[in-house]
Amino acid sequence: MSPTGRLLALALLLAGRAHAEDPGAEPVGEEEEDEGLPTGATEGVPLPVKRAVEVPTPRLYVGANVGAGFALAHFGPSVVPGLEAGAVLDRDGRIQPFLGVQYAESHATGEADAPAFPDGYTWTLALRGMTVAPGLRIRVLPWRERVSPELAAGPMLLLGDVAVSGSADGAPFPETRQTRAAGGGFFSAGLVGRLGPGQLEGHVTFSLVRLEGDLTGGAFVPSLTPSIGYRVSR
Repeated sequence: MSPTGRLLALALLLAGRAHAEDPGAEPVGEEEEDEGLPTGATEGVPLPVKRAVEVPTPRLYVGANVGAGFALAHFGPSVVPGLEAGAVLDRDGRIQPFLGVQYAESHATGEADAPAFPDGYTWTLALRGMTVAPGLRIRVLPWRERVSPELAAGPMLLLGDVAVSGSADGAPFPETRQTRAAGGGFFSAGLVGRLGPGQLEGHVTFSLVRLEGDLTGGAFVPSLTPSIGYRVSR
């Protein structure tokens, strides 16, 4: 090797050692791990928080229901259809005043043993009536819960038509008909759940009214009515 070549080889060897000993030198052939990312791009950035979807609380509703009425005073069972309209007062949907209207028809039969009636006198009493019941419903859980227990109570007014007929020894007696208004009250408990545009409901209602009749006299008539219905909300 010529003297010039030896000098070039020695210069290259010394330059390589200096580069290796330099702590600030960048490694040759290696790529930065965070190439293309700005400094601090992953630090201090809040993660997105998944929020629950708000369920809007309705302000008005109308509904229809049907039940089976069982009067606990010698009356037979009856079908009890009804309509209802109400409002929602608070944000959570718990306080709901409403007005309900129902129709019922019941029958009772018996045999009179009082001295004023002839022997073997049997009678039949048919009660047809419409009840008007303003009330207050309390939803136990807030509206955002899909299913909730409910309680309701209030006064009620029965507009009834009472027809009494009878017979003795096979001979019929003339029918006596009376129209009466009777006051009372009710208490209801059940479950309600959101379904579609409204609510599916199931309740058991206990009611008590006092009937006054010229032939039957005054009597309290308690009733138990399980029912199912649907309300449309807006």
